[in-house]
Amino acid sequence: MNPLFKFLLRYRSYWPLFLLALLTALPVLFPQWQAPWRYDRSAVLNGEYWRLLSANLVHTNLYHWLLNLAGLAMLVGLFDRPLPAGSWLAAIAICGLGSTLGLLLYPDILWYVGLSGALHGFFCFAALLHFRQGQGFGLAVFALLAIKVVSEQIFGSELGTAELIGAAVITQAHLWGGISGTLLGLVLPKKLQATTSPAD
Repeated sequence: MNPLFKFLLRYRSYWPLFLLALLTALPVLFPQWQAPWRYDRSAVLNGEYWRLLSANLVHTNLYHWLLNLAGLAMLVGLFDRPLPAGSWLAAIAICGLGSTLGLLLYPDILWYVGLSGALHGFFCFAALLHFRQGQGFGLAVFALLAIKVVSEQIFGSELGTAELIGAAVITQAHLWGGISGTLLGLVLPKKLQATTSPAD
């Protein structure tokens, strides 16, 4: 069997994440999309509410996009129980929306782009869901994420990352994304799971 076909068959339940990777690539290819899509505090307060979601699809540069793409790849590698497609999309959207809504609490944060807030939330969500389904490592992943997010609020992010992506790392987005994902992971039914597994 063709290796590419085998890969697509094995991970077919993760297609929403692959779609997300493609969508986030578009603003990298077309930088003129950044301004109308990014979280802009003034614009949001003046009614441009779509920016609360579209900001998660925009990245400052190629390195920023690749870092978040690596996060998506880690999701696929760590969690072997895929969700129904609608649940993938809803969860990532809710975590992304939670991360940007939280930024409204910080008047000094004027703009934000990137998927990292949503990813922090989705990792928390997936980790808790897997733990509730009986996979102990999910709790370990959640604990590591919690330590990371809390340490960022106290000590800030690594300077190297900011230099690489050409912008300050907005750790508050990680915090509110994580809170959103945690709430999702606690309230959704623990049996939420796709009917096919990546090993089928």
